[in-house]
Amino acid sequence: MNLLKIIFIFISLLNYTIGFSQPLKMTSEIKMGHLNNGLTYFLIPNGDPGKVKLAIITKVGAYIERPDQHGYAHMIEHMLFQGSENYPGKTCSEEIELMGMRIGVDYNGYTGNTETEYFMTIPENDKDYFFRSLSILKDWMFNLKLEKGALENEKKVIVEEINRKGGNLEGSPNLIGTILEGHNNLGTKESVQKATAEGLYQFYKDNYIPSNLAVIVYGKMDEKFVCKTIKKIFSQVPEAKEKHTNHYIDINNETIVSGKYKQKSKNLSTKLVVLFKAKPIVRNSYSAFKEELTNRLFVKVVERRLSKQLGGSVSQVSVNLGSLIQDNQVFNFRFQLVKDAAYNEVFNDFCNILAQVVQYGVSKEEIQYESELYLNYQKKRPYDNSVMYSRVKDYFKTGDVPLSDRKNIELTKKVFSELKPDDFVTVAKKMIRLHKTILYDSTASACSSEFTESFILQKLDSLNSVKTEPYVYKKTNEIQFNCNKSVDIEIDNKLPAHIVKVRQVADSLKVYSYSNGIKVVLYQLNNGRFSVKMMTDKGLNYLPKNEREYFEKSLRYMINTYGDYSDKDARSIEKSMSITKNVLIDDNTYQFNVNGKSEYFDQGIKIFNLIVSECNYPDIDDVMGKLKRYVKKKNLNDDENSLLELSEDLIERFIHYDQSIKESLEGAIVFVEGSLPGNIEKLVSQYIGTLPSKKNEFMQVKKDYSNFPDSNICNNIPWTRGLAKIRYSFSKVSEKELSMRDEMILQGVLEHAHLKMTDVLRDKYGMVYASGKKVEISNSPFSSSALKLVFMTDTSNVRQVYDIMNNEVLMSLSMEELSDFEVKKIKAMLRSVYVMSFYEDKQISDLWIRRYLKFRNIYSPKELDKIIKSITKPELEECMHKIIDPERYIRTTYLPEGNER
Repeated sequence: MNLLKIIFIFISLLNYTIGFSQPLKMTSEIKMGHLNNGLTYFLIPNGDPGKVKLAIITKVGAYIERPDQHGYAHMIEHMLFQGSENYPGKTCSEEIELMGMRIGVDYNGYTGNTETEYFMTIPENDKDYFFRSLSILKDWMFNLKLEKGALENEKKVIVEEINRKGGNLEGSPNLIGTILEGHNNLGTKESVQKATAEGLYQFYKDNYIPSNLAVIVYGKMDEKFVCKTIKKIFSQVPEAKEKHTNHYIDINNETIVSGKYKQKSKNLSTKLVVLFKAKPIVRNSYSAFKEELTNRLFVKVVERRLSKQLGGSVSQVSVNLGSLIQDNQVFNFRFQLVKDAAYNEVFNDFCNILAQVVQYGVSKEEIQYESELYLNYQKKRPYDNSVMYSRVKDYFKTGDVPLSDRKNIELTKKVFSELKPDDFVTVAKKMIRLHKTILYDSTASACSSEFTESFILQKLDSLNSVKTEPYVYKKTNEIQFNCNKSVDIEIDNKLPAHIVKVRQVADSLKVYSYSNGIKVVLYQLNNGRFSVKMMTDKGLNYLPKNEREYFEKSLRYMINTYGDYSDKDARSIEKSMSITKNVLIDDNTYQFNVNGKSEYFDQGIKIFNLIVSECNYPDIDDVMGKLKRYVKKKNLNDDENSLLELSEDLIERFIHYDQSIKESLEGAIVFVEGSLPGNIEKLVSQYIGTLPSKKNEFMQVKKDYSNFPDSNICNNIPWTRGLAKIRYSFSKVSEKELSMRDEMILQGVLEHAHLKMTDVLRDKYGMVYASGKKVEISNSPFSSSALKLVFMTDTSNVRQVYDIMNNEVLMSLSMEELSDFEVKKIKAMLRSVYVMSFYEDKQISDLWIRRYLKFRNIYSPKELDKIIKSITKPELEECMHKIIDPERYIRTTYLPEGNER
């Protein structure tokens, strides 16, 4: 071999080696920075529209606690909301409320096993709110002011949280045999009560240090401003020179065999768990990416083999790569045994299948099959902005480099093109040499005397000596299940209807008006899906009360056949393209929607058109038979006379009701969202703008005032929870038709009342853990408004809470004058509810549409903000004094069964 050839081979090998171990680059969508004190920060610009999420992620989770610190991480999370040096006591919550943030919605904290997260949500590009929010987060992280009185009050709240979860939680069974056995992220009642302010504060100072924290800015903000502000606020914090931080225990260097595993539910069959424990692969280079992906493919191959070969002894097999704790990864094998199956037989078969892989590897056909299945799933997975947020969190905790979906698929294809059968032999041999955790129930009938630790470990140590034969792979059609087939929908060719008006309401949001009276809202997303949803104001209120339940149940049968298709043909067509339909009705609205993958939008909108305009109603006897079965199944009044009420005349009326709703489309709204095609305007004009609409003489609704009390009504209802839930409902009838402004004023009153309630019941007396609130406003069948305040408390507090609510909350609200400061808070919260949250799924695809049906107007974020700014203090006070009447409410108390009195 001459010198030139040697040089060429050397360069080729060098290039291959460099390419194989080349570090992965973080997607350019993400900006990352470090401060000298060790703090890391990330900027992710593609957040949810209209808002910016500011989060601080800490590496301080429940599993970092020592046994004598059980529950400390969660308690610190609670205490941070109780005040810090620069925001003591109530000044912290008042500052947050002045920015319109609602606890649990716009700001909150969460304690997990390996992290604690704190977040605040502000309007996008709001520099003032950004600075103020980040200043509070910084003070929480480094300047906690832990007062003993506040701690004792918060302990009551945490104990009630533990009660809600079922008392003393058991923790992960996979940690049986370690120092963390029984450890959970809430602590126990005993550990919470024993915690001292001094011990908690020391835990906080030891672990809340800059190198353990990352700031994430998720949403649209000026990049230079964000970086400058983060540096200005957090650079003041010194680096932790003496680090006394807790560390997550190393569980990878010990083999544990335990018969202490118990099923949480008696209804589940016996389970066997086998874990192979390793250090995690940090996906920061191509070689690491390949190794980790090969492991993932390996577990899917083995799972499929186990499922096929253990079919007689197990009802379910699950194999995956998971993690128990920081710096740990497990090959997780779980077997659900069938009745009369024995542990030793299942485990012996499991070892034989592992030996088969160790000795012969896997075939090229298996690799190709699993690779195609995995890649197909990756390609079809809808893009979600929050995915990148999760990847950034993982990178901070584990070092796994966040990649774009495009780069991820590109590297996945490269790995799959290089895989060889021997790669899986290597994985199997590495895996069986790892330390293990094997869990089973020694008290179960499946456990025989020979199923011992020595039996288990000897089986796993002797896989090479087991006599096996190569696995015979049989081709399967499962991949085809995920590959949908397009079907042409037979429908009359329709000329697109004339668009009367187009209005750009907000980013990616347009409204089209048509001469048939329908408004169509187009909302362009990048999620790989589509949804076409029609909503009208023809609800159950238009029907006789005694017919409403049966009609609601019959609706599902009114959308099954359409056009020239039979029920069977329609189901086949929809299944072939994974298109789904749904119909819902409540007192005031009827909604029908068609959903599916974006590539089948053309077919989906045609099906929508046919169901609305050419619905083929089912056989009357068939509907009556199904409703009779429903009556019996739900244990309703199923005597002979009741069943006779389901007559042919009744079913004919149901069909007439449904037909009338679908024909009365004037004033209806259709919401079309998802990854919409380029010719969306034409398709909507063709198949929605052309829908026939005529005025039907629909049944007149009788006004029913029975839900509006003349005096206090108090009900006790039993339920299965351990705590009491108490709901106060206030309502009033209005002589004038209510407007969007009226709803906002009522919502403002509700926000203020909820704050007042939590200030008194939770902060002053420590009696409430969970609370909620709701506004209801309607113009049909008459104008009325209602608000509800809900909270949960211990059953021993119920009587005292009644008195406190009446004397210190309701009485005050019914008479108080609002301060300018309180009005400012109310308006800020209204901006959070209506403007900043405008694009949230529930808001834009449901509540926003319902407001159009109620108020006959489609509001843009700017218009909503304008109304909020114009609301006056007298308007808020007048509304509050009228609706919150201590002498007129319905109080419903849900008590644990047996305590109803």
